[in-house]
Amino acid sequence: MRISSRQKLESLNDETINITADDVKMNQTDHSKALGLNIDENLSWKEHINAISKKVASSIGAHKQVSVLQCSVGMLVSAAK
Repeated sequence: MRISSRQKLESLNDETINITADDVKMNQTDHSKALGLNIDENLSWKEHINAISKKVASSIGAHKQVSVLQCSVGMLVSAAK
Protein backbone atom coordinates (compact mmCIF):
# COMPACT_ATOMS: atom_id res chain seq x y z
CA MET A 1 0.00 0.00 0.00
CA ARG A 2 1.39 3.36 -1.01
CA ILE A 3 0.26 6.22 1.20
CA SER A 4 -0.09 9.62 -0.40
CA SER A 5 -2.61 12.21 -1.50
CA ARG A 6 -5.28 11.14 -3.96
CA GLN A 7 -3.83 13.41 -6.66
CA LYS A 8 -0.30 12.03 -6.26
CA LEU A 9 -1.56 8.44 -6.31
CA GLU A 10 -3.52 9.13 -9.49
CA SER A 11 -0.37 10.46 -11.15
CA LEU A 12 1.55 7.33 -10.08
CA ASN A 13 -1.26 4.97 -11.10
CA ASP A 14 0.66 3.42 -14.00
CA GLU A 15 3.76 2.77 -11.93
CA THR A 16 3.89 -0.49 -10.03
CA ILE A 17 6.14 -1.32 -7.13
CA ASN A 18 7.39 -4.89 -6.89
CA ILE A 19 8.46 -5.95 -3.42
CA THR A 20 9.73 -9.42 -2.60
CA ALA A 21 10.77 -10.97 0.70
CA ASP A 22 12.48 -14.38 0.73
CA ASP A 23 11.59 -14.77 -2.95
CA VAL A 24 7.88 -14.25 -2.18
CA LYS A 25 6.14 -11.40 -4.01
CA MET A 26 4.17 -9.06 -1.76
CA ASN A 27 0.69 -8.10 -2.98
CA GLN A 28 -0.29 -4.47 -3.13
CA THR A 29 -3.53 -3.49 -1.36
CA ASP A 30 -5.57 -0.32 -1.27
CA HIS A 31 -6.18 -0.55 2.49
CA SER A 32 -4.84 -2.29 5.57
CA LYS A 33 -5.84 -2.82 9.19
CA ALA A 34 -3.29 -1.80 11.83
CA LEU A 35 -3.88 -1.41 15.58
CA GLY A 36 -7.64 -1.63 15.05
CA LEU A 37 -7.76 1.13 12.44
CA ASN A 38 -8.53 0.57 8.78
CA ILE A 39 -6.07 2.73 6.89
CA ASP A 40 -6.36 3.32 3.16
CA GLU A 41 -3.81 4.68 0.74
CA ASN A 42 -5.37 8.17 0.86
CA LEU A 43 -5.42 8.23 4.67
CA SER A 44 -9.19 8.72 4.63
CA TRP A 45 -11.56 7.30 7.23
CA LYS A 46 -13.94 5.75 4.67
CA GLU A 47 -12.84 2.10 5.12
CA HIS A 48 -12.73 2.44 8.91
CA ILE A 49 -16.19 4.03 9.09
CA ASN A 50 -17.63 1.32 6.81
CA ALA A 51 -16.17 -1.45 9.00
CA ILE A 52 -17.47 0.15 12.22
CA SER A 53 -20.90 0.73 10.64
CA LYS A 54 -21.18 -2.96 9.74
CA LYS A 55 -20.30 -3.97 13.31
CA VAL A 56 -22.83 -1.54 14.79
CA ALA A 57 -25.59 -2.68 12.41
CA SER A 58 -24.88 -6.29 13.32
CA SER A 59 -25.05 -5.51 17.04
CA ILE A 60 -28.31 -3.60 16.64
CA GLY A 61 -29.83 -6.54 14.78
CA ALA A 62 -28.75 -8.95 17.52
CA HIS A 63 -30.22 -6.68 20.22
CA LYS A 64 -33.53 -6.47 18.33
CA GLN A 65 -33.74 -10.27 18.10
CA VAL A 66 -33.03 -10.62 21.83
CA SER A 67 -35.65 -8.01 22.77
CA VAL A 68 -38.29 -9.69 20.57
CA LEU A 69 -37.46 -13.03 22.16
CA GLN A 70 -37.70 -11.56 25.67
CA CYS A 71 -41.05 -10.00 24.80
CA SER A 72 -42.37 -13.31 23.48
CA VAL A 73 -41.18 -15.20 26.57
CA GLY A 74 -42.77 -12.57 28.80
CA MET A 75 -46.10 -12.91 27.00
CA LEU A 76 -45.99 -16.70 27.29
CA VAL A 77 -45.26 -16.49 31.04
CA SER A 78 -48.12 -14.02 31.51
CA ALA A 79 -50.50 -16.23 29.52
CA ALA A 80 -49.53 -19.30 31.54
CA LYS A 81 -50.47 -17.60 34.85
